[in-house]
Amino acid sequence: MKVYKIPEATVMRLSIYSRYLHQLLEDGVNTVASGDIASGVGVSSAQVRKDLAYFGEFGTRGVGYKVEELYGHLMKILGLDQNWNVIIIGAGKLGSALALYKGFEDRGFKVTSILDVDNKRIMKQIGDVTVESLDLLEER
Repeated sequence: MKVYKIPEATVMRLSIYSRYLHQLLEDGVNTVASGDIASGVGVSSAQVRKDLAYFGEFGTRGVGYKVEELYGHLMKILGLDQNWNVIIIGAGKLGSALALYKGFEDRGFKVTSILDVDNKRIMKQIGDVTVESLDLLEER
């Protein structure tokens, strides 16, 4: 098996493609052409095909890609087909907003700890998580 160094820009575009495909799934679309993906995310259809070619052969020439299948492949490639525990550092406005954002859990990211240096915030409850001291970082 050939090993390729995947360009960082390609990895970034895979994330964009996966969000676009997720929207297509929600809209009930079953099949999509590379040209449709390209126009939906602002790249060329050749770029879409080149990016996907790093990871194997997807789709059928003249027909396109099965949206659910391609989305599943991209989620696996990006490591989003599994659950990830997340620690948020800082329980201020931004940290609190991140901790309460339900979109993370939908994508497999679970906030397991929120750490802060401010004693006024320690022991505060944010969603289902209690803020703890940043001193506990190494234990987490």
